[in-house]
Amino acid sequence: MRVALIGGGWIAESIAQGIVEHGSELVGVCDRDSARRETWAGRQVPTFADHHGLLAECGADVVFVLTPTESHAGITLDALAAGCHVIVEKPIASSVGEARTMVAAGESAGKHVLVEESYLFMPSHLAAFDLVDAGTIGELRSITHTFYGWLPHEHRAARVALANSTGWRGDGDYPWMRDHLVHLFALSRRFAGGGPPVDVRCFGGPGEASVAGAAWSCGSVDAVWIRASRGEEGVFGGRRGLQTQLVGEHGYVDVLGEGGAWGDDRSTDAIRVYDGTTVPVVDLPDRLWQADVGYYPSAHLRSVSVALDHIAGASGSLPAYAGHDALGDLVALDALIRSADRTRTSSA
Repeated sequence: MRVALIGGGWIAESIAQGIVEHGSELVGVCDRDSARRETWAGRQVPTFADHHGLLAECGADVVFVLTPTESHAGITLDALAAGCHVIVEKPIASSVGEARTMVAAGESAGKHVLVEESYLFMPSHLAAFDLVDAGTIGELRSITHTFYGWLPHEHRAARVALANSTGWRGDGDYPWMRDHLVHLFALSRRFAGGGPPVDVRCFGGPGEASVAGAAWSCGSVDAVWIRASRGEEGVFGGRRGLQTQLVGEHGYVDVLGEGGAWGDDRSTDAIRVYDGTTVPVVDLPDRLWQADVGYYPSAHLRSVSVALDHIAGASGSLPAYAGHDALGDLVALDALIRSADRTRTSSA
């Protein structure tokens, strides 16, 4: 397949690697930043300053949209009109209305609209899915996602600090949550067997700095997000990154997620089981975080492969994260923000 990237920043590096490893052809990169275009041109990749030019000239079958969230809907609609399948960086859109329009446009055009939801394809999470599916802990009862704060490699610290200061890819009173919480909705949905997040409620608010966590349900499984650390590393000992505990009728499993590290002198294996055993995971070193697991680029490489296989109709692949899945998780995110904002009204 001929694949193009709209957005040539940090994430694009891993996406491009995944395209090549999949055996597809990278036929163009669009970015408004001239320095980025020069970098890609130096790799013999055609570059464009405008996505309209890329869509008109590079002959792509598939387009990755890796731009700020507020631009996802417009670019996706343009790419569908140009006859391309689209894979969008999460979150799918800035609003539920935009997401519905994107999904409907893909169905009307007979094209795939998928979302690059990398948490579903992190090696540690994939191994944990297998453990749950195999009945290791019996029927799943609850999920707890705890975020302890990420610790970047020293040479990446300035870039992470800049991202924090500019509100990530969201805006308003909840920029980090708008960008990240769809990860947890997608992850809990997969662990629970596919049911969309419902009964979403926030702990704390209004505003992101006052939020302590949230709760929701996926089918019969209860899920909780605990914001243990608001970016201050070491507050809870040496623990870092995302950690998820899966409690079943017979036991539990703890698994490391993005930037995850146990922070103790026990095994650094990615998964710890209730009986004291651990499960090692074949992974790549993380390019951004000081962690016991790899996220960049491992999760993105696998998500690219799964999405392109899905578009090609290849059998035997992991399930892709489709636009309608992302729409359901964006509905949950919208409910979460409304729940946090209700504290503003009640306290006024």
